[in-house]
Amino acid sequence: MALARGRPCRQQRHRRGLHRSKRDRRAAQALAAEAHGRYGARGVCPHRADVGERRRIVADDGAADGNGWRIDGRKQFITNARYAPFAIVLARAGEFDPKRTSAGITAFVLPLDGPGVSVGPSEQKLGLRASDTSALIMENAAVGADAVLGEVGKGFAIAMAGLDGGRIGIAAQSVGIARRALEIARAYAKERRQFGRPIADFEGLRFSIAKAESDLAAARLLALRAAWLRDRGRPFTREAAMAKLYASEMAQRATHAAVQILGGNGYMRDYAVERYARDGRATTIYEGTSEIQRIVIARSLLAA
Repeated sequence: MALARGRPCRQQRHRRGLHRSKRDRRAAQALAAEAHGRYGARGVCPHRADVGERRRIVADDGAADGNGWRIDGRKQFITNARYAPFAIVLARAGEFDPKRTSAGITAFVLPLDGPGVSVGPSEQKLGLRASDTSALIMENAAVGADAVLGEVGKGFAIAMAGLDGGRIGIAAQSVGIARRALEIARAYAKERRQFGRPIADFEGLRFSIAKAESDLAAARLLALRAAWLRDRGRPFTREAAMAKLYASEMAQRATHAAVQILGGNGYMRDYAVERYARDGRATTIYEGTSEIQRIVIARSLLAA
């Protein structure tokens, strides 16, 4: 995970992690610099190239060297890594224990202009092309002893707290994508004429719009409920997962409906709905896939 995200809906996730550890000098410096506008872009690095969802936030190694720490690993799919001045990297301090997978995970504040740190080439993505995505590569990257955020071995809690808030942001993003796609589709349906009348008069199309708009309203309320709980300091892990799951999958259906309503024009770049369909596809993947959200929800509901 790295703190340097360009999308506003996801910035609060990582800022809260910093605030929770603000007693640390390095975290305090990062917050002060951010407050004065020094850091205009931040980046997040949650994926290794060779592991799945359960270990995705952990770098290969974080080893103490007497004067600080050295970190090795490669983190995939980092938003704005080439523009970010620093990252929060989670690395395992110690050997991996398959019975305690979160043991030893430690959060480090890593300057991205330091020795041993490099950024890979920009990824060529299906959508979200205005957002730069690349890998963050750490090869014996050195950080001082004061680079630890929180406590050694306690970084997993920082990551999990951030994910819950980030899922609300993705739900909101999904609502925005779907809403704009449907606005374009409704306007087009009123103007486009076929068989002597607007296609909005045809019942099949009207049912499609009614269904999509109903799903959109439900997704918005789920996102607002999760945000309301978070703002009041109440547990919201399950509600955030529900909002993210429903809203992201709603966005797939809504953008698909918008493309269908526009017909051939919906497949062309002359109209923005094809872009929204591509951009919206990512929402079921990042911040935990839809399958992960179902695991989180079921685990919460069935916990003893």
